[in-house]
Parts: sequence; C-alpha cells; structure tokens
Amino acid sequence: MKLISGLVALFLPLASCAFAGTATPVAFAPAKPLDISLTADTGWRQDHFEWTIAGDQQGRHPNILSDLDWTHLEIIPVSLGAELRLRDHWRVQLGGSYGWIADGRNRDSDYDANNRQGEFSRSHGDTSGHTFDAAFAIGYDLPEVIQRVTLTPWIGLDYHQQHLTDQNGVQDVDTLFHEIGPFGRLHSTYEAEWRGVSLGLDAHLRTSNTTRIVLGARYELVTYYATADWNLRSDLTGFKHRANGDGWRLSAGYEWIPAPRWMLGLHADWSLFQTRAGTDHTDYSDGTSSETRLNEVKWTSVGVRASLTYRF
Repeated sequence: MKLISGLVALFLPLASCAFAGTATPVAFAPAKPLDISLTADTGWRQDHFEWTIAGDQQGRHPNILSDLDWTHLEIIPVSLGAELRLRDHWRVQLGGSYGWIADGRNRDSDYDANNRQGEFSRSHGDTSGHTFDAAFAIGYDLPEVIQRVTLTPWIGLDYHQQHLTDQNGVQDVDTLFHEIGPFGRLHSTYEAEWRGVSLGLDAHLRTSNTTRIVLGARYELVTYYATADWNLRSDLTGFKHRANGDGWRLSAGYEWIPAPRWMLGLHADWSLFQTRAGTDHTDYSDGTSSETRLNEVKWTSVGVRASLTYRF
C-alpha cells in the first residue's frame, strides 16, 4: 500500500498539470503516417543474483567451491522510451533504464566437499551500486482475429548490467584462522553484463475506448560476461566470468487515456535469466592465472512501475 500510494503521489501532480483544461478523453487512435510517443516511468524492483564455481574445469573437487549470493536488492529504476508507429502496422521501440540499488545483502560461502558440504568460510555484508538496461526492438501489429485484441510480435537487441559493490563485511564462519566478526575496508565489486537477441509477443486488450490491458513476453538468448575485483585479496588482481544462457521477461499492465495525447499506466514485471556452465578465469598478483568451471549464474527480478506517455 505504501508503494502504490507513493506512485500515485508522484504522478498525480504531473497528471493534474498536464490534463488541466484538456478536452474530453479520446479513444486509442490508429497510427498516423508517422506516430511518435515518449514514455517515462519509475517504480520499484527487487533482484536476486547468484553464481557458483567448481574446484576444477570438469566441475569437480568439489562441485561447488564458492557460492556468491546477493539478495533483497532494492532498486529504484527510472526509464525513458520512445516508440515510432507507422501506418503499415510496423513499430520501432528504443528505451533505456537506470536503477539505483538503495539496499541489498550479500553472502560469500566456500566449501571443501561436494553439494555445499564442509563449509570452511562464510561472510556477509551490505550491497549498493546501480543497474542499467537498454533495448531496441522492431514489431508488427497483426490483423485483429479476436475483436478488441491486438497481437504484436517483436524481434530485438537487449542489454542488461548490474554493478554490485559489497561493503561492511562480517565473517560468520572461518575454520582456518578462526577470525569471526566484522572486518574493515571491504569494497569488492562485481559487474555483470547480459547481451542478447530477443523474440517477444505483446497482447493489447481494449476494455473500453480509453482503457486497455497489456500483456507482454520476451525470450532472450544471451552472452554473459562479468569482471570482479575482490579488494581484500592481495593475491588476486581480479577474475572474469564468461557463459551463454537465456532468459524470460514477462509483464502485465493497465493503461488509461485521460486526455488527448496522454496515457497513464501501471505495470508489473517479472524476469528470470540463467546461464549454462561457463568459465571462471582468475589472474594472480604474481602474473599467473588459472581457470575453473563457472557452474551457473542466476538472476531473478520482480517489480512494479507507473508510466506516463505523451503521443506527438
């Protein structure tokens, strides 16, 4: 309820200024020869991010050596997008979103036996940072087979980034040196990138002349790349992750035209991305390097956002 109230409080002044003195609301109109709209939105999302590595390149000794987990990443995203609609049913979309990680937690566990047995080190801390997402897509509005329902398939390019900074570390388990408790100077970073192509489908169901329900799905084939700097590890200069994977993004929303050229929306989003086995490449301070198996990277996200669209 607090989240919804906050979104309403944010957009109500904008709506009041924009719609004051306008004419009677108009229905969803067909595209003009060149129809351009701009959309701004903001809201809240929560991410969960995790990866594990094995002890060797074959995924053994043990099958999970290290497990890094970032949870409850509370993110405030701000997005701006543009859409070009043509009379012959084609659409082009371009958009970007920047998110501030306002709060988050991390955990780092190491094991000397298979299946997360024999934990010899575990620490936790706080996480901050930012996210960035960008997309370009081309779509085509199919002829209405069902009355009031428009289907639009899409093909596009997508980019997602998470920049995570860990601080305020606390050692929970240490069977080697038995040093338990807070430790200072932690400022480790992990920057992940997902690049890929996407196929999607949107469905618009007009519930009245000025309102509609919007459902969307995107499937992405991605290449994953990440770099890390564990600042308290003097024996390391950093490590890199590479893998291939895929992911789904689903959305549902309600949109309303309160006045000519303006549209308000409320949307819910969910996504799941996962890689297959890849490579963990570590560089050491003495100039040597080693590689082991990156077992898997998993990223899930859920959120809500309010949008404001202006049609030229």
